[in-house]
Amino acid sequence: MIKSLSYVFGTLDNSNDIFKPFKDNEILKITKSKTNSYIKIFLKLNDFVSVSDIQKCEEFIKDSLNLQATYICPRYNPNMLGENSVSYILEQVKLISPVIASFLENCSIELNSNILTIYLKNGGLQALSNLQADRKIGALINSQFSVNIVVKFDGVKELSKNDIDNLKFDRTESTKQAVNFDNDLPPFDMHDNISDSSIKNIKKEKEDVVFDNKSNAIKGQKVVKGKNIDAKPVDIKYINNVQNNCVICGEIFSVNIHEYKEGTRQIRTYYITDFTNSIAFKIFCQSESSKKFDVLTEGSRVLLRGNIENDRFDKSLICMPKDIVLLDRNERKDELEEKRVELHLHTNMSSMDAITPISKFIELAHSWGHKAIAITDHGVVQAFPEAMNAVDKIRKNGGEIKPIFGVESYFIDDLANIVDGNKKQDLNGKFVVFDTETTGLNFKNERLTEIGAVIVSNGVVCDRFNTMVNPQRPIPSKITEITGIDDSMVKDAPLEDEALKLFLEFAGDCVLVAHNANFDMNFLRATAKRYNIQFENTCIDTLALSKVIYPELSKFSLDRLAKHLQLGDFNHHRASDDANMLAKIFVKMIENLKEDHDINYTDEINLKLRNKVDFRRQKVYHQVLLVKNSTGLKNLYKLVSNAHINFYYRKPRIPKSLLIKYREGLVIGSACEQGELFEAVASGVEWEKLKKIASFYDYLEIQPIGNNKFILDQGRVSSIEDLENFNREIIKLGKELNKPVVATGDVHFCDKKDAIYRAIIQSALKFSDANNQPPLYFRTTQEMLDEFAYLDPKEAKEVVITNPNKIADMIDRDIRPFPHGTYTPYIDGSEDDLKEITYKRAVSIYGDPLPKIVNDRLERELTSIIKHGFAVLYMIAQKLVAKSVEDGYLVGSRGSVGSSFVAIMAGISEVNPLPPHYVCPSCYYNEFITDGSFGSGFDLPDKKCPKCGKNLNRDGQDIPFETFLGFDGD
Repeated sequence: MIKSLSYVFGTLDNSNDIFKPFKDNEILKITKSKTNSYIKIFLKLNDFVSVSDIQKCEEFIKDSLNLQATYICPRYNPNMLGENSVSYILEQVKLISPVIASFLENCSIELNSNILTIYLKNGGLQALSNLQADRKIGALINSQFSVNIVVKFDGVKELSKNDIDNLKFDRTESTKQAVNFDNDLPPFDMHDNISDSSIKNIKKEKEDVVFDNKSNAIKGQKVVKGKNIDAKPVDIKYINNVQNNCVICGEIFSVNIHEYKEGTRQIRTYYITDFTNSIAFKIFCQSESSKKFDVLTEGSRVLLRGNIENDRFDKSLICMPKDIVLLDRNERKDELEEKRVELHLHTNMSSMDAITPISKFIELAHSWGHKAIAITDHGVVQAFPEAMNAVDKIRKNGGEIKPIFGVESYFIDDLANIVDGNKKQDLNGKFVVFDTETTGLNFKNERLTEIGAVIVSNGVVCDRFNTMVNPQRPIPSKITEITGIDDSMVKDAPLEDEALKLFLEFAGDCVLVAHNANFDMNFLRATAKRYNIQFENTCIDTLALSKVIYPELSKFSLDRLAKHLQLGDFNHHRASDDANMLAKIFVKMIENLKEDHDINYTDEINLKLRNKVDFRRQKVYHQVLLVKNSTGLKNLYKLVSNAHINFYYRKPRIPKSLLIKYREGLVIGSACEQGELFEAVASGVEWEKLKKIASFYDYLEIQPIGNNKFILDQGRVSSIEDLENFNREIIKLGKELNKPVVATGDVHFCDKKDAIYRAIIQSALKFSDANNQPPLYFRTTQEMLDEFAYLDPKEAKEVVITNPNKIADMIDRDIRPFPHGTYTPYIDGSEDDLKEITYKRAVSIYGDPLPKIVNDRLERELTSIIKHGFAVLYMIAQKLVAKSVEDGYLVGSRGSVGSSFVAIMAGISEVNPLPPHYVCPSCYYNEFITDGSFGSGFDLPDKKCPKCGKNLNRDGQDIPFETFLGFDGD
């Protein structure tokens, strides 16, 4: 009998409705993980099933069998691929990328042999190319229709009915390269086919793990209202109408308590989420009996059973619970005796990137028993005060945790590295200018297709070399579009090893010259390594050189340089033509080096151009700087200040030369995949050069594979094992150089579930992969050890626990971003000057002797201001305002300083905070209104002086001094 979904899973409760959309289905295979935590169902279907129906079925099986995940992998007959499949394909594409899907609205398709052409109605060819939509849609179709399809995009084409009827699929061509569906997404490590007995065993596990049938209770529960709940909760996302006896489980994230009937009754509204959606539940109770509900606070987990009703006040669905059960908080704990230390962590001060305040991280690390935690925001130190206050709070309560203040800086190597190698050669000598073409960008996985070169001697082209290269693999269509090189052109060409030997024979020991030399040299070195071919030629990078000698340019491609130097057009992206044009450019560069920079030999280039590097043109790397002591803190502040003031270009950059100058007191780490070291390792840089890069750092970083999995998704590496090997190579470097290697999380949020908030931020920034967040959450020690399970256990413990603790032990305990106390500036005689200025003006307005109310206010304020050391601040403000007014600039202070009578008497502000009053400008008669009948002196009626008959001035806003400096004036 054919095994279908209903056959295998039909005994599960409420399964009939779930399986209805799956008509004529056949299970091809079920695979499971080693730990039985997720399964993968390969399902043959004869009718299209919607994404929502598949997701509901996956969710149902996952929950019924108590799995972490279930994946249904549909397989359709290739003959179903046609115009009728457009809506289904579009629905699938929306899961991959809503952006790509938006361009495919109202599209039509045409299938010819193994080429599927998508005709766009709304344009977007360039955007889809940038998003690599053809590859992504092709992979999707290939996996679901069991064919190898090439996807192309074109402009609008209206298909006639005859066209649609004649759509045929040539299976002969497309099935030559069958797809291995065991390896399709999602890329989990699956093992063993699941038998019927295995399914039953998993079902049995569900009964044992989720509920304790003896007590009908969930572990850690406390009944708050009603009785125990022994039913399974429903995801809140499925609650979309009124229903009775609905069971919900979730976490409270907001509480609102409203009292009515003169405080005798309460309406308590709680908002809960299960992270599929959110809903409110309400409790009506007597105020005197409401205390039992005080245990329901933000962060509490609850299990509810009640009716879902339409709330006529809130105009939304709410739950009116009959039974409320309080559960254990769903909190992670670090239960290992030896704890790790996180040395790479971003707070919400890493602008538009991380989301969690540092105080929350510090509280969590302390609760886990971690002895230290680092703060390494991108380029800034704004989280330092909050971190200091959070640590002070913990220490005040008898706890202990060490803050490690630091920065993940934007590092640039301003020590010019235009020439790579030690050979000294006269610039009039012989150079080999060359270029390569390849099957792709990754030199480890891709192959050469062409090498072109010319010899330049004494500024003249004197010889040429060109060979096609057989890469022994098909050339991708995109590469053919760019370079014009196709399979027929390389079919009879020399293989890679032979081609490289021919080139090196042509070049001899000459200095090589290339534009973006790292790319071409990496391919040559990778080829040489594969075939044990030796070469150690010195190389000049004309891209790096052009950034120094042509600073007026904004871009430095061959096309731009050729145009700038008026060298004419050429056939860009063919190695022979690129090499020929680069030779002409290089001749001009030699002239520039001689005439403008007095450089005549290759070994002078780096040295003499070192200080001429434009920091804006330099490649930016990430680098972690940790403060070791008070000297390091001061130096970090200098570096951060310089980065923002003198070296800011899109990001605050720290040049290597400046870092060397202020390195004392800092511990420098190699950072993440955007760090200089990781990029070099991933680029396959040779061992000696890796050692040179790594030797600059105090410790080397490695991170969980999930952090860097996007490199695999982008096709820059071919497997998870490649990413693991990058980390192994960094560990090997650490051992050879005797430098500690530490495992860090590159933390951006507390928990896994918080990734959605970062996704929202990155969506606003138009990140195309915002919904595919790496797991940058704060890991416990065991979670981090699990991430490095592919290492030897002793080695994993060393990088996860031992070495991070060693780094933490290097840091002083009592570093403070700023010290205790106010540290006000000092101006000799400021107290006496302030008294003299204020009394002199008060007498000029109110007469001598001063009215008691004026004198008392002045004395009270001056005593407080002088006692707490604020007189100098008043005098600084007084001098600034007086100078500005003298120079003709009107200055008015605003805010709470208007409550200071000393401020207006010193000429700092224009607000008189005394009670409303009259005062005579001639004889100083005054009258203060203190009965509250007027709030502002400006509202007083006109009045003449009873003594001299002059019009009285009206003033006073009745503002207490405490508004400004507090009740104690401190």
